[in-house]
Amino acid sequence: MRTTPGSESIRRGRLSKAAQFQRVAMDALELAEEHYEVADAVATLCVHAGIAASDAICIARLGHFAQGQDHNDAVALLKSVDGGAVGLCSPIAFRHRRRLSLGSSPKAFT
Repeated sequence: MRTTPGSESIRRGRLSKAAQFQRVAMDALELAEEHYEVADAVATLCVHAGIAASDAICIARLGHFAQGQDHNDAVALLKSVDGGAVGLCSPIAFRHRRRLSLGSSPKAFT
């Protein structure tokens, strides 16, 4: 697992990004005439919010965060902080499995 040291400044930045992703996801839902029209974009924003929040938690507790494309590494690192945090990882894993099974076409998510 590749990790990167995280400072207080990086932790605050990741926490700010998590809030931004969440806020934009909620705005998209409010602005859409039908939720299904923005479902994939909202899901992606929520996943990014979760990743950024996970990074902030890991920096606060461990002083580093997972770096790389394998989300399982980030999940394992978050579990090492708090075993109960595993529930936070479920949406990431679900979306990844769904994308693999349905393909990457945006139509697969509507």
